[in-house]
Amino acid sequence: MDHPTTSDNDTALHIAMEVFQRQGFEATSMSDLVAATGMNRASLYSTFGSKHQLYLAALTYWRNRSEAQAHAVMGADDAFFDMLANVLKVVARQAREGNLMVSAAVELAAGDPLTSRRVRETWTKSEADLKRVLHQAKATGQLSASVDVEQLARTILVFLQGMYVVGRVEEEEGWVASAAQGIQALLKGA
Repeated sequence: MDHPTTSDNDTALHIAMEVFQRQGFEATSMSDLVAATGMNRASLYSTFGSKHQLYLAALTYWRNRSEAQAHAVMGADDAFFDMLANVLKVVARQAREGNLMVSAAVELAAGDPLTSRRVRETWTKSEADLKRVLHQAKATGQLSASVDVEQLARTILVFLQGMYVVGRVEEEEGWVASAAQGIQALLKGA
């Protein structure tokens, strides 16, 4: 692939994102990325730069893709608890395959300011989206007027990220889904 097109670049970026998600940054070599994308090493470097630059591009690509999926679920006209159930089902289903942003936070963020910034930006946006939905639920009486929206948004965000961490290692089928049902029961009491 001497002169990759934009479409080829998008495909290569998607594939690289999947490799990083599956293996992590440190365990992924440029040879792995060459083999997976089908691009030669020189094309990968000229298109994306270093492995780290490709990783950062993959994080941005993952974030954009995930935000679109989240908005599709959170933007539905469902009642709050129906929407929450749908979000939790999606996360429970995807938990075993992992979450690139959570992996980035665990693997690199403490020692890599650029990765840390990507993670914080993503989680800040997710928190804002959750607050918006929670404010709507509170305004329509689906949540108690006494609910602290900021605190609840952060609680849900941390729980969702934790689902991905546990989902990667928990062998018991349904463990994460059971926890999702538990958080729904707790929130219905809020």
